[in-house]
Amino acid sequence: MEAKKVDVEIVGIKKEKNANKLTKKIISIWAKVKLGIAILLDLIDFFIAWIPIINEAWDIITFIVLLTILKNKKLAFLSLIELPLLGLPPFSIIDMFLPIATITVLIDNSMADFKAYNLKTQ
Repeated sequence: MEAKKVDVEIVGIKKEKNANKLTKKIISIWAKVKLGIAILLDLIDFFIAWIPIINEAWDIITFIVLLTILKNKKLAFLSLIELPLLGLPPFSIIDMFLPIATITVLIDNSMADFKAYNLKTQ
């Protein structure tokens, strides 16, 4: 018995590569949108941090928004650090200049990149 040579055509690899590129592009855009939302939340917090009751309500709204957009839900609880900082003068200044939503989104995005890097190396 002699082995026969057969022409083989590989189908579907090109589509899979294009799908991976599209998925990476969508994930990249979503990461930028999350960062934009976080910056907007922190800018609004910057302007209303000195109003006591509104500041507390805004911190809760920021927590809820972060809870919905973050991949790692535990990081959203980091935004509750601002809750004890009432809108009273010495603490409101700290609350104004602490961009906690942006920090948590940057941590979440970097953790996603780190997990993707670990998957590639294994």
